[in-house]
Formats: sequence, C-alpha cells, structure tokens
Amino acid sequence: MSKKLVKIGGKLLVTNKLIGIEPKPKPLILKMDTTKQDGGGADDPEDDKATLHLNSDLNYDFTVDWGDGTTQDVTTSDNITHTYDTPGVYDVEIKGVFGGLYVNSSFNRAKYMEVTQWGDPVWESLYYAFRSCENLKITATDVPNWQNVISAEQCFRSCTSLETLPTGLFDNCTKVTDFSWCFRICTSLKTLPTGLFDNCTEVTDFSWCFGNCTSLTSLPTGLFDSCTKVTDFCQCFYGCTSLTSLPSNLFNCIEITDFRECFRNCTSLETLPTGLFDNCTEVTNFGYCFRDCTSLTSLPTGLFDNCTEVTNFGYCFRDCTSLTSLPTGLFDNCTKVTNFSYCFGGCTSLTSLPSNLFNCIEITDFSHCFRDCASLETLPTGLFDNCTKVTTFNSCFSNCASLTSLPNGLFDNNTKVTRFDYCFYFCTNLETLPTGLFDNNTEVTNFMWCFRDCTSLNLSGTSVSNWSVGNVTNMRDMFRDCTSITDILGIELWEPFKLSSSQFQGMRDMLLDTTLPTERYSDMLINWADKAEHFVNTGITLHGGNSKYNEAGGVARDTLTSTYSWNITDGGLET
Repeated sequence: MSKKLVKIGGKLLVTNKLIGIEPKPKPLILKMDTTKQDGGGADDPEDDKATLHLNSDLNYDFTVDWGDGTTQDVTTSDNITHTYDTPGVYDVEIKGVFGGLYVNSSFNRAKYMEVTQWGDPVWESLYYAFRSCENLKITATDVPNWQNVISAEQCFRSCTSLETLPTGLFDNCTKVTDFSWCFRICTSLKTLPTGLFDNCTEVTDFSWCFGNCTSLTSLPTGLFDSCTKVTDFCQCFYGCTSLTSLPSNLFNCIEITDFRECFRNCTSLETLPTGLFDNCTEVTNFGYCFRDCTSLTSLPTGLFDNCTEVTNFGYCFRDCTSLTSLPTGLFDNCTKVTNFSYCFGGCTSLTSLPSNLFNCIEITDFSHCFRDCASLETLPTGLFDNCTKVTTFNSCFSNCASLTSLPNGLFDNNTKVTRFDYCFYFCTNLETLPTGLFDNNTEVTNFMWCFRDCTSLNLSGTSVSNWSVGNVTNMRDMFRDCTSITDILGIELWEPFKLSSSQFQGMRDMLLDTTLPTERYSDMLINWADKAEHFVNTGITLHGGNSKYNEAGGVARDTLTSTYSWNITDGGLET
C-alpha cells in the first residue's frame, strides 16, 4: 500500500490507494442443509452429504469451499458430492469458471436451501438449474451474470418454497429465448416483481412458465412489454387458481401464435381486460385458453377483434360455468377459424347467444360446441348462416336441457354436414322442431342419438318428409325415449337406402319407448318393403318402439324380415 497526495478544492490531502491488487472475487454462495431429505421425508441416510449438480455440456474450472474448512478444485462436469463430519447447514462458495447447475435427478436436491449471493461466476445455462429444489429461496440482492444464457427452461420448476423473486433477477438475460416451465409448480410464489422480463427481448417461448403457480394472485403491468418475439404462451398461467384479474395490454407480443391452455383452470379469474389480445395479430390457436375458468362471468367487447389468423377455438371457454352472456361480434373478424368444438361446452349459466355470433366462413367443426349449456333457452335466427363449410354438429346442443324450440332455417346453409349424431341429445324441454330442419343437409350420414331423451318433444304438427336421409347410414337411437312423441309426420316417406347393416348402427333402438300411430308405422313398413331392393344392405336392424302394425303392415314386415333379413322389433300386430 502507498500514500498519495490528492488535490481537492485547492487543498492537498493524503489518501491511501491499493496498487496492483485486483478486486476480491465474489463467489456464488449457496446455503446447503445436509439434513434435508428429498420429498420432505424425515430420515435421510445421506444426511451428512451435499451435492453440486453439474451439466456435461457446460464448462467448469472452479474452486468450491464447502463451508467446513474443506476446499476442492473442480475441472470436470461430473456431479460433486461432499461428505461432512457433522450434518447441518453450510455456506458453499464457488469461485472461477462455473457454467451452471443442472439438477436433473432427485438425489440431494432438497438440500439447496438458499442463494445468498450470485457473485461473479458467468453462467452458460439455466436449463434445469434448480429444478425441484423444494426448499430453495433467493435472498441474494446482486444481479446474476447470466448474459450468456440462452435457455432458462425448467430453471425453478417445482421450487415449492419460493415465495418471491428479487428485482432484477433476469436483467442480464438479454440472450434468453426459452423460459418454458421456468416457474411451473412454484406453489408458494405469490407475486412477481415489476420489470421481471424487461431486458429479455429475444424470448420466443413462455409455455408453462407459471403453470400451477397456485398462490400467484396478480401480475405486474407491462410484464411482457419487451418480449415482442414470443410465439408460444401455451399453458403459461395454467392452473394459477388464485389469479383474480389480468393487467390491461398484458401481451405486447406481435409474433405470438399459440395461446393454447394459457389460462386454463384459473378458477378465480373473474374478468378479462379490454384489449387483452389487441397486439396479438398472428395468433392461430386459442384452444382450451380459458377452459375451467369457473369464476369468469363475462367477456369484454372486441376480445378477438385483431386476431384475424385464428383457426382454433376448440374448448376455449369449456366449463366456464359462471359465464352468463357473450358480447355481440365476438368472432366477427375471425374468418379463418375451422374448429369450435367444445368452445362453450359446459357453460351452464349461459342463457342466450347473440345474433350472427359466427362470421366464420371456414369453420368445419361445431362438435360439442354448446354441450351441457343447461341454461340456454333460445337460439338466434341465422346462428350458423355464414358457416357453409361445416361438416359436423356432433353433440352440438346435447344436454341443453332448457332449450324449448329451434329457429327456422337453423341448418339451411350447412349443406356439407355429415354428422348430427347426439346433436340434441337430452334436450329434455325441447318441445317442437321447425319444418324443414334438415331439408338441405343432403350429405348427412349420421343421426345416431340425435333426439334421444328429448322427453318433451312432440312432432304431431311437424312434417319430416323432406329431411335429407338418402345418405344416412346410422339412425341408431334417433328418437329413443322421446316419450311425448305420438306421431312423426312424413317418416313413412323416408328413403334411407344407405343404412348400415351393422347391429350397432342402422335403425337399432331408433324408436325405443316411442310410439307411432298404427297407420303411420304400417305405411312406413309398406314403403320400405316396396323399395327394399334399393337398400344397399340387407340385414338392417329396426326398432319401432311400441308402435303396432296393421295387416298390410304385417305383410310388409314379413317381406323385410324373411326376404331381406331385417331384424325388426316393435309393438306387434294391432288387434
């Protein structure tokens, strides 16, 4: 050490100056408790040991001070385990070239208790760095040297004791592209610091990042503002059951394509902010996005207005049991969507739908779309008018037990539909059908269970004579248990020549527990016997319920069963 004269304010002062001495290196300091057992067990046969988990793909040339007076030089990437004379808590210090931790096994991972200082080591990777270190907390106040890190995948996954994150944790992560699974199952994490990802401008993947962080109650404004290159937010907040609201303009991510399951099972989420997806113009997938958000009561107007590339809304709001209504124009700009399967299935509080809900000219799949919407009372006219490419309405309205009627022309423009199976199954309050309901659906092949258990349905004043049944192969259980039906006008004129001969298809149980007038049922048998040669298959199964036939009908029935091997069950000959 030398003395030096320094002139300050016209006065000469004597100061001390260290000459030729470098600043003392700051080590990475990890607090280890050798007595902790993986999985929270009480008895640990390894209670005198601690392990540094290393990665064979990273570089190491460091000295570790184990905190008991023992030091060790390390140049390999093999896991390093140290045995202490006395079990207990030790500060483990690491100096030198240290590429990072890689906790890829359950062995001794519970012994990582705390990061008290990040120090000087320059990490190369955060992949699996502290995965499942169930007792880990971060008390370090310095910013880690993570400027060379590319992946933070599963970095803190299942760190179930981690309650808070220090400000500036990722400030040096300017090259990271992957934060997937980073904090998944951090079940004690309650808040996130403002600016957490502000310097992370290269990130593309946040999938599962905060999945199952069940204690997380809110998100800071601007959380992803700098992350404009992200493409994947699927499952990002999946299972965040304590999250009650979202900040406005959460996603400033113009490259994002995938929001699949992003907020699924966020059971405390009550509202969504206006403009939530306004910047997300490239999104193609909203599948399962809000599924099981059971506290969500309404949706903001214009929620998807800028999402013009979306193709998938399957399961998007499935089981949002508190959702009571939908805003007008919800999907107006989503003209490329092909899939709405289960979109609102299980929305048991939904009572009505807005007119022109679907301006989706490419849609092909409405299967289960409103299934189990038990409070839905009416459907608007023209609901599917723009959906000319639809091929399936399988179970679309099944279990809509409050639905009493259907609008005229409901399926008039859906000429490519092949499946109506289960479409109105268990609509127990459905009383009437409009004339011509299926007149234009010439491609339909499957009506199985279509109206099964519609116990209030009465078709006495409705003709079905022009329903398109020419390509139908399966009418199994079509009107089964429709106990209020006393007549089906025009059914005797049907020509379902392509019916399957499979014992599980055809007209098996079609009218079980349903009764047609004797004349109607007899005319139906006579018509089909007269045209039996036009049926593609023999051996067709027919259940006529409790319906009885007259003598002429009996002759026709005998022709069908003896000559064409039909298997017919009904109420027998009327006497």
